[in-house]
Amino acid sequence: MRAGDASVVKEIFLLAGLLMVILLTGGGSRALPADAEAYAASNIIWAQFSPLAASALPGQCSALLAGEDARSPRSVILSLKPENMLMRRIADITAVPSVPKPEQASAAATIASRGRVVTPAPPLVETDVVPRQAPAPPNIIILPEAEKLAVANEPEAAEDEIVPVAAFKNKTILTYCTHSSESYIPDSGVARQEGQAGLINTVAERMDRQLRRYGFKARHDDAIHDAPSYNDSYANSRSTVERLLADSRNTVALFDIHRDSIPGADDGGTVTIKGNEAAQILIIVGTDGVRAHPHWEQNYAFAQELYRLGEEKYPGLIRGVRTHPGSYHQEYHTGALLLEMGNDQNTLEEAIYAAELFAGLLADYFK
Repeated sequence: MRAGDASVVKEIFLLAGLLMVILLTGGGSRALPADAEAYAASNIIWAQFSPLAASALPGQCSALLAGEDARSPRSVILSLKPENMLMRRIADITAVPSVPKPEQASAAATIASRGRVVTPAPPLVETDVVPRQAPAPPNIIILPEAEKLAVANEPEAAEDEIVPVAAFKNKTILTYCTHSSESYIPDSGVARQEGQAGLINTVAERMDRQLRRYGFKARHDDAIHDAPSYNDSYANSRSTVERLLADSRNTVALFDIHRDSIPGADDGGTVTIKGNEAAQILIIVGTDGVRAHPHWEQNYAFAQELYRLGEEKYPGLIRGVRTHPGSYHQEYHTGALLLEMGNDQNTLEEAIYAAELFAGLLADYFK
């Protein structure tokens, strides 16, 4: 047996013995220490024991021991575990030796001050280092910083964006207030603002404005009807209704806007819709009990359909539909109704919100 062959056999026996020690001591299952360099130092002893084993140290290990910034510490530690190094070394012994490149041969000839053979990793060529952006998850667009800032400062769209309906431009909705002085106590301090337009007109105007946003031709008449005499209110408002209908074309609805007054009530009934409090609406339909009103049932059917739509879209907004003897000028149009927008204990804000929601129901009805 030649001397070289004897050395190889001796090396295999040494490596096999080390593998036996590792298996008996459970070296493969021990936890890895957090400090990669400390773990490398504790396991490099066997490299001093055998020059052949030392030459099996990977480039990552050499870079780490030389103080260079190599790959992640955990990957280096895994490559330094004796059992992994042992398997690689056995493969190296039986493999055909390769001729090292000139730069690698000169680096392998370097002897570290601690008596270890250190094989540095090949130096990185600057052109090989290409900064790349991490791939984005599916359906996510990575924006430049300037665009990110622009998106962050962009105002959010309204929760319910209203899109005008082209067909509504030929539909007219008219509103007026027979009891023009009616108001809301929490805001005005009184139930009626004698001789002047009360807050009920503000509610009617806001409903009128919301209807125009939907595309309707909407008009509110702010004439005062209950002054100087409250008892002449309906006689005065009759003239207003006749004038409005004569001046307007394609009228589809006519509303007399009121607020209710409930004896003994100390607060206004509300319903929460989309996080806001809305006054409840009561629809009044006149019958033919006092005055001739031949088509009152058509008015009643209109009111019932609005109530149904309200229950589907805003449950509780319309608290009911009631009939009363007396026409309330509804004999002038089959789409004429009296609306009680809350009561005198509601706030103006609650009544306005109810009026705007009701405008949306009208848009749904006439689509």
